[in-house]
Amino acid sequence: MPFDLPRASSVLHFDAPKRRNSSNRDVDALILDAGREEFIRKGIRGTSMSSVARAAGVSRPTLYSRYKNIDLLSGDVLRNEYVTVLEAAFEQVDSPEAFIDQIVLIADKLRQNQFINSVAQSDPDVLHHFLFEHLVGTQRRLVDYLKRLIVAVRDQANVERTGRKIREGDPEVLATFVVVTVQSAILSAPAVSYIVTGAQAWRNELHRLVSGYLLECDAP
Repeated sequence: MPFDLPRASSVLHFDAPKRRNSSNRDVDALILDAGREEFIRKGIRGTSMSSVARAAGVSRPTLYSRYKNIDLLSGDVLRNEYVTVLEAAFEQVDSPEAFIDQIVLIADKLRQNQFINSVAQSDPDVLHHFLFEHLVGTQRRLVDYLKRLIVAVRDQANVERTGRKIREGDPEVLATFVVVTVQSAILSAPAVSYIVTGAQAWRNELHRLVSGYLLECDAP
């Protein structure tokens, strides 16, 4: 039976205030979509709030009522990319091994993500700062989400008493190292592609890495 795990949207909240009115939610979606396309075309530094407003078909005051600057908007666009990939990812997890399979599947989808790849090329320093220099915003929420997943998988696997288990340790520390390690693997994938040749080889190596870190060692 699949484990009962929290959904990504319960943790990965957005910076812009979300309105209950459906028409306002439609405007929010238009802005995120327009921002995404502008960032892909022009890069984050090359995109202005005015160009996003024009692309979304909304007024500048409407945009500024949700986002004070491009940095906040780009943060929510990145968060939306993560939520889209993560939201249904852990529905069929029924063991720690299946949990790690899903982590690798998610990493592979993010490795191929058009927005992340585009920003990595156009604004690598911005993306590096956003992902690695400060554990805040999306990063903090990703760690919180993975921490909840680790606790839930470990607890439910202990009840099942079958197969390998998530090892003991502070779940926040485990989650932090998995998030940073997986993101490093995603961003470095193009640089190591001549050594780790092919998507399947990349997935296999990442699976070994995460499994070795998260799972208890087999008994001798």
